[in-house]
Amino acid sequence: MSAHDHLLDQLRDSVRARARRGLLLSLAGAVVVGGGVATAATGVLPVVGHDDGGGTAAGLASRAVRATLHEPACALTDADTPVRAVRVEPARAARPLLAGTAPDAAAQRALLARRYVGSIVDGSVRRVALPGGRRVLVFLALGAGPLSFRDPGACLSARLAWLAAHASGERRARAEAIVRGYRDTIPGLQSLNIMTLRAGPGLAGPGTGIPLDGRPLPTGVVSGGSDGISTGIAVPGARRVTVDGRHGPHRSFAVRHRIFVVALPAKGTGPVRLRQRAADGRVLAGQTLRG
Repeated sequence: MSAHDHLLDQLRDSVRARARRGLLLSLAGAVVVGGGVATAATGVLPVVGHDDGGGTAAGLASRAVRATLHEPACALTDADTPVRAVRVEPARAARPLLAGTAPDAAAQRALLARRYVGSIVDGSVRRVALPGGRRVLVFLALGAGPLSFRDPGACLSARLAWLAAHASGERRARAEAIVRGYRDTIPGLQSLNIMTLRAGPGLAGPGTGIPLDGRPLPTGVVSGGSDGISTGIAVPGARRVTVDGRHGPHRSFAVRHRIFVVALPAKGTGPVRLRQRAADGRVLAGQTLRG
């Protein structure tokens, strides 16, 4: 399991408890970049535990986040409430993954019961059925994840106002750049959530939340667990994914609605090459797993 997925699992297990303690460990919106978690310069979500007393720009930015936790605009919403479907236009980047007919409102809530808390885009929930009994849940959440702010834009203004009152010069400017880069204060932000389902009601496997902040939608494997199950977004035109290792395995997996699930032995395969293929077998994209 990658560090990113481990953080996501931690969030999913403890989001309500963390919200009640007022912490901003909303890591569901972190995005995988180059195999790791994106850095502050590319706009990760703040973690208030990172505080060096304000000695660095990053520490000062963290202090601004901590100091404004109790501002009305920065109040967390939906952390202890059932899923709420909100009627807004789905983010353009996610629309290719939302093919087919959406379940009705009651069915959407039932699919997400005990799997997610917070506000979702009404009509965005899709359950993708893949060969072999694999099922993947795809939906759009409002904000950067389960822990979202009542008024993200006003919360950003509060953070910047705190910096203006407590710092100056280049140090303040660098801290402001970091604070402006945090995704949790982007007004109207939506996050694409992809969750592999396990057998049984209310059970979820590996998953990821991808903030749709104007960057291209990532393709390839986006989440994976220690059980060898990895879920990915296929490039346009891909119909099948093949996986080949030097000493095996050699396997093929179908793509449905741009989603695929790869099942490998949990250990012992060594590096394997994943290739996304068109209907005629042409390779459209590739990546190395466990390399």
